[in-house]
Amino acid sequence: MNKTLITLAGLLASLPALAADPAPATPAAPAAAPATAPAAPVVVTGTVARAVVASGISDREPTDNLTTVSNDVTKVYFFTELKDMAGQSVTHRWEFDGKTMYEMKFDVAGARWRVFSSKTLDPSWTGAWKVSVVDANGGIMKSSTFTYTKAPAAAPAAPAAAPAGGAGGIKAVVKFSGTPPAMPKLKREADPYCAKTPMNDQEIVVNGNGTLKNVAVRVIKGAAPAATPPAEPVHIDQNNCMYSPRVLGAVANQKLLIKNSDPILHNVHTYVGATTGFNQAQMKGSKDLEKTVAAGVTKFKCDVHPWMTGYVIGNDNPFICVTGENGECLLNNVPAGTYTVEAWHEKFGTKTVDVTVAAGAATAEFTFAAQ
Repeated sequence: MNKTLITLAGLLASLPALAADPAPATPAAPAAAPATAPAAPVVVTGTVARAVVASGISDREPTDNLTTVSNDVTKVYFFTELKDMAGQSVTHRWEFDGKTMYEMKFDVAGARWRVFSSKTLDPSWTGAWKVSVVDANGGIMKSSTFTYTKAPAAAPAAPAAAPAGGAGGIKAVVKFSGTPPAMPKLKREADPYCAKTPMNDQEIVVNGNGTLKNVAVRVIKGAAPAATPPAEPVHIDQNNCMYSPRVLGAVANQKLLIKNSDPILHNVHTYVGATTGFNQAQMKGSKDLEKTVAAGVTKFKCDVHPWMTGYVIGNDNPFICVTGENGECLLNNVPAGTYTVEAWHEKFGTKTVDVTVAAGAATAEFTFAAQ
């Protein structure tokens, strides 16, 4: 029995193995698309030393530092100074009401690199604007904000005093003759906050087209005084240790709001001639000072920061404007007639011309020469 079993086992072992029926093949899953590795973030080094909203650029420097822009100004600049960012790129992003309106990219090619972009604004785009320096990864490095406000409407002269004929306008053009003077850097090192943003002296600002900025132009003869000043106030700001705007035109007795946008103490000290108008400290974060525009030229100083200078020109009639980055401004709604128009500059003094307004526009041209 055992011998038979052993023989049978050996026989079975010697037979070839039978192949089992293969199980039905499961279709292979389609190969997954190779994953795209996210782009490695760019290593961003360096800093934005300055980010300034300005009404103009002169000698590769901002001519001022704005926080409020009236909508009779239609072009605004954003200046930035970049440090230790050579070989990288940044983008200027202009935003209005949370919406991106414009972007401009710059490649940085030096250890200290100054660039600026500009945006033409539609007068209807009033409200809050933000302009940012964006790095190559989309991160915001620094931002500046400004408010685009509706320009106060000129109050019409008393109808009984208006000359016969239709109303027009006087376009003022102020030219500069001679070599534009240098705009020396202000000595602001005494205050650490002010020292962080270098600024040039703005006593004389010659525009790129050979015209003069910050000239107050007004009708001084031929127009009836305004019956009442405009209800809307005018504004002057202390921003980055500078008065902005530097020269402001208004109607005498119009309300004036004085703001301190800086995180430091300022002292608003005004002069009419050699006489003090008012002298008042303004702490950081304090409410706006409410004053009334005096007739004539009022000079603004700060006893804490002696380089700070501004002017408010109060006119007895509503026909006053201040030249901008193109050296021009417009006196609106001037009734037909003949007028004496004055141009005032803080350094060069005054000049006058007689202008006749018919239906339509007239032009008043002035030229100030280098001294």
